[in-house]
Amino acid sequence: MKFILNKTSGINQIENILLEKILKTFSFPENIEINIEKDNILDICLEYPDIDLNIYYVINLKSPQNHTIHFIVKKLYLTDSNFIEEDEEINKTLPKIIKYLKDNKKLEEYKCFNVEVTLNTSSSLEIIDALNKLNLKNVKVGAGTVLNLKQLQEAAKYGIKFALSPIMMTNEMIDFCKRSSITSVPGALTPSEIYQMMLYGADIIKVFPASTLDFGYYKAIQAPLGNLDIMAVGGVTVSNASDFLRAGCKYIGIGSSLCKVKDIQSGNFKELENNISKLNKLFIELGGKNDKESD
Repeated sequence: MKFILNKTSGINQIENILLEKILKTFSFPENIEINIEKDNILDICLEYPDIDLNIYYVINLKSPQNHTIHFIVKKLYLTDSNFIEEDEEINKTLPKIIKYLKDNKKLEEYKCFNVEVTLNTSSSLEIIDALNKLNLKNVKVGAGTVLNLKQLQEAAKYGIKFALSPIMMTNEMIDFCKRSSITSVPGALTPSEIYQMMLYGADIIKVFPASTLDFGYYKAIQAPLGNLDIMAVGGVTVSNASDFLRAGCKYIGIGSSLCKVKDIQSGNFKELENNISKLNKLFIELGGKNDKESD
């Protein structure tokens, strides 16, 4: 049996999640594994090795009426021949997902879609290289968590279009970015740090961690320093993105709330598409820059 994205039916047709309905739909599993996790969570794993499927039925013992379900397939087919395997390296998985979005014209409505690959990610440079080789005209690939000039120079060899750091960049790093046509996005938090990055000529200033500050801070900081190209990163979600933009941030950086690992593993790209669409409409509504960053 093949599990094909947006085509395979089964679990999605089960109404009112009940263990007996799962068993009725998929028959009895070959193996059942039961664990009691922390916080009184009962996790029942139903294993179907013949169709490469595991179903996890979860019950909160503190609130037994609350049941959740998630499932993992060994192979998720994006097309009849292209698939993602369980435990596949991210540098192989991510290009397949981007290609799927491109082939299904999910990226065409966006002027620019920025993908940040943090350098503390395993095989980060290989991922950057693989994404750039897809030659997606409206996707810019950049590096995140760039901490020093050596890391920046190494990432530049793989064609990054922007570089972000959680800390301030040195003058040498920002100069290198300008010479290499790389958008520099150093991190800063206090007025002094933000002003220092302005003097160095940073293209965008990343205020991090953004959620630790009151929304009024972003407008207040621009009163003495003037109009700033500020990016809010850290604690920004799809639901609170509008608050940061209305507070004076021109850019936002969103990570796990945009796309969760478990969604990718289960083939739930619909949530990713919906979130991107919501953000795109928000930027158009507010007249902001149509750029989105995703980890």
